[in-house]
Amino acid sequence: MNARDSRARADATTASPRWLALPAAADATRSPARWLALPAAAAVLGVAFACNRRDGEEQKDEPSTRSADGGSFTRAQLLAAQGECALGTYRVASAKAAALVAALETGDGKAAFVDAVAAFQLAEPMQFGPFAKAVGPGGEGIRDQMYTWPLFDRCRVEKALVAKTYETPEFRTHKIHSPERGFDTLEVLLHDAKLTCGDTLDAAELETRRVAYAKVVAADIAERFADLVQRWEPTGKNFLGEIATA
Repeated sequence: MNARDSRARADATTASPRWLALPAAADATRSPARWLALPAAAAVLGVAFACNRRDGEEQKDEPSTRSADGGSFTRAQLLAAQGECALGTYRVASAKAAALVAALETGDGKAAFVDAVAAFQLAEPMQFGPFAKAVGPGGEGIRDQMYTWPLFDRCRVEKALVAKTYETPEFRTHKIHSPERGFDTLEVLLHDAKLTCGDTLDAAELETRRVAYAKVVAADIAERFADLVQRWEPTGKNFLGEIATA
């Protein structure tokens, strides 16, 4: 590998996707306690924001719907409300992911990708239960199957494109997060599918494989969202009931 290829691989490996890239810390000397509190605060604000929306539309606060008597409020009610909010958000995101799969069958899918990503961003702060990392209570790491940044590696996506590993059964069945799947991979396939890490394909073959790979990744995301919803649904594995009585 020459110097140019080495630089290209380094850039591709470390580059974060544009649509969910996080800004660098403004002051690395700040107290750790201060900057470690930011993710928790962002999660609370994100859940509040998402729960004030229905299918992407912000809900107006109508004074007539307010109650003058706050009455009693229990921990169980708070958990149940948060669970209902999460499930509703997951349902919308699952529907948008399914729409993306359908769009890729009839066109380039770019508009549907934007809608699916927007729905995912509302769901992302709700990383508890099956959507959370496997080390958390009830966590199954489903979120990390859909979005792998900061572990995203463009060169691994290109290798999968060239080797056609997206056609193998193992590609979609292994449970650990993979830099060759998820929204960050799909962004590359839909918007920037070129080979920058040393491999080559002729233009026609690259396009054929790009389309096929994108369909596999979109279907994988949609299946994982559908599975997430099923794990929460009262008619499914009912994690909603579990969190309400935790």
